[in-house]
Amino acid sequence: MKDNLIILGAAPCVFEDLKMIQAQDRFDFMAICKTPALKVIRDIQWLVTHEPNVDLLTALQMRKDAGLSVDLITFSNEAYPGIKYAVPELTPPTCSFDCNPRLGSLDERNQHYFSGSSALLGVKIALRLGYKKIVITGAPLNEGRYCWFQKGWTFIADALVQCPIKGTSGFPMELLGKYTEEWFNER
Repeated sequence: MKDNLIILGAAPCVFEDLKMIQAQDRFDFMAICKTPALKVIRDIQWLVTHEPNVDLLTALQMRKDAGLSVDLITFSNEAYPGIKYAVPELTPPTCSFDCNPRLGSLDERNQHYFSGSSALLGVKIALRLGYKKIVITGAPLNEGRYCWFQKGWTFIADALVQCPIKGTSGFPMELLGKYTEEWFNER
């Protein structure tokens, strides 16, 4: 395991975001959900999703179709076949699929948005794994219903801003700061 991690979000901007990071061989890679990076980046170690029933098989099939290894270590906030590590303790108390009445996915009051998305789950797992520098790519969380996931990030913003995390676009970059080589080289 390297000291540094790039989180590969599922937004189409992931490849543009990656261009900001020099010498990517200094990093491990964590895929979030069905990131298009699964088809291209060989050395992905981790796969994280809040919705394994939706993402897991598709993500692994993307790897297989690209001729890449499907031997990824998988994490989710819930147990599911194919998930190696279930980490329900990393789900915020306000994130409940059992709320009553159940609010639809297009309702910004839906408590699921307090999860911060699978990208924030990835950040929490990366911190738990002990990475010293974490860069979030491909997860701008600033369009459509994805804006509502900002709630989860702001819910724990006081803690996040103290962590060694930067973003390359969108809301994570605004909240945590922009990735630069200068920041990376700080000790």
